[in-house]
Formats: sequence, C-alpha cells, structure tokens
Amino acid sequence: MRSRSVLFFCTILIFSFTGKSVADELYLKNGDRITGQVITMAEGELIFETSYAGEIHIDWAEVSELKTDAPITVILSDETSLQGIPSPAEEGEMKLETEIIAEPVSFNIAEVKAINPIVEPPVKLLARVNFGLKIEGGNTDKEDYHIDGKIVARTKKNKFTAGLELDREETADVRTTDNWLGYIRYDHYLTEKLYLNTNSSFESDEFKEISSRTVLGAGPGYELWDTDLKHLSAELGYAYITESFEEDTPNEDYSAIRFALEFDYFIYKKIFQFFHWDEAFTNTDDTKDIWLRSRTGLRFPIYKGLTWTVQYNFDWDNFAVSGLDRVDTILFITLGYQVGD
Repeated sequence: MRSRSVLFFCTILIFSFTGKSVADELYLKNGDRITGQVITMAEGELIFETSYAGEIHIDWAEVSELKTDAPITVILSDETSLQGIPSPAEEGEMKLETEIIAEPVSFNIAEVKAINPIVEPPVKLLARVNFGLKIEGGNTDKEDYHIDGKIVARTKKNKFTAGLELDREETADVRTTDNWLGYIRYDHYLTEKLYLNTNSSFESDEFKEISSRTVLGAGPGYELWDTDLKHLSAELGYAYITESFEEDTPNEDYSAIRFALEFDYFIYKKIFQFFHWDEAFTNTDDTKDIWLRSRTGLRFPIYKGLTWTVQYNFDWDNFAVSGLDRVDTILFITLGYQVGD
C-alpha cells in the first residue's frame, strides 16, 4: 500500500512538471512580456487578464506578438473571420493555424480589427434611475428631492431614448422649487456613425413662470464613439417650440435651430464615469433669443448596478421672463440603480 502511494505521488509530480502551460503570452514592442489570458480586442484596445492585476487594457498598436494555447477568433480589417491558434511569425506579422486551411494564414498584425469579438444582443438595453432626498427639521423646516430616470434601447439601426427629471423643494411648507422635464428621442442609423434624429421634450417650471414648453425637432446626427467605455455624438437640426407662460407674459410659438452634444467617458478601469449633455436652441426669427440646458457630472459604480452620482445642472435663457434671472443652476448628489452598460 505504501509503495502504491509513493508511485501515485510521483506520477502527479511528473504530470505537474511536464504538463503544457495554459497561459497566453503577450509580447510588447518595448520588450515586455505578459502572461495571462486573452479576453477580447476591439476599437484598437486589447483586454488581457492576468493573475496579479486582473484585467488590463493595452493599446493593440503596442503589441508585437501574441501566443495562445487555445483557438482564438480573429477579424481582419476586410471583415475576414479566422479561427485558430497563433504560431511563431516575424515581427509585425501574425500567423494563424486553422483546421480548414492546410498552411498557416499570415497577415500583418496591424490588419487585425478584433479578437474574440463579443457577440452583441439584438437589442442593447440601458435603464437608470436616481433619487436624492434631503429633509431638515428643528430650527430649519426644509425638504427637497430630485428624481431622474432614463431608458435606452438600441439595435444596429435604431435607438430609442426616453427620460424624466423631477425637482421639488419646500421650506416651512412653502414650495420654492417645482419643475419637471420629460423627453423622447428616436435615432435611425444610415451608416455606422451617421443617423437621423427625431426628438421631443415637454417641461414645466413654476418659478420660471413656464406653464409648459413643448419642443418637436428633427435633424441629422453623428456618433463618433459608441463603446462600453466612451460615447460622443452631436446633432444639428430644426425644432418647433410652443411656450405657455403664467401671469401676463404672452404665449409663444416659433421655429428654432437645435444643437445637442452628448459625451460619456469611463476613467481608469471604470472606476468612475464623466458625463455631459447639453441642448441649445436659437430662434430663427430672432437670433438673440437663445436658451439651453446642460447636465454634467460624475457617476461612480458601487456594487452590482448601484451607483452614486454628483451632477450639476445649468439652464440659461437669454430671453427669460421679465424680472427673472437668466441662469438657473442646481448641484445634487443621488443614489441610483442601473441595468445594462
């Protein structure tokens, strides 16, 4: 029995030392060598998982050679798809041993568009809701709250966006802030980046003396980036605006030029996200009649969809109702929940 145990232990040791390594190897142009596992590469960025630093993001242009023990899927710049195991090649080149082609397929490493591309679902969904509340008692009797929510449904050719913002504030049972904004947008993509946009928004603000403001607009848009890490798009178009005011201010309806910008960017391995959105309108009959609204902030993921957000709202109206300030600002912190990327 004892001799059998020794034999079994020796067998385990032999297999441990002779077994093939399953670690992928990455060689950079500066001479560094990294071991780990290839996850994916897209948009010129390789995600490589290591045992000591987790997932690291590497500029694909800095890669000189890639070795793997398991097959990988490679998409070239001409959309050719290959699956196989990389084999040794000259610097700047890549060879792939495939099952369907007898000889290894050679190509320039700069021709690689993607590796192990992530299969996108037919519909990508993003839903987010944030809530902020402040209540003071004792010598100060005050309560205020902010709620905002947004949902985005995206396919390859279409995107639907809807959202709502609500602000209320009361001091000693006297309301000092009361406004809400709702919006709906639809984008149809003509190319990967160029799209046609239709948009509408509805708002009310008691303390700006705006009973209602309705915007219906349309125009082209261009999306420079749209990945899990960054987004940048701009829109320019036409809008028809109807405004109803309180007291003695006459109601208005007019045509306007609309400009919108949206920018999101995750900083340092998704630790936090910077975001900015603004929308500006210029009356076509009076170019001095300009108003805009913007939202800027930082969003911090906490755990499994939970986030907290610091946000600054800036609204400016060059032709505000007589006696009112042109600028309205608010800074708040909210706790939220998000589903999707």
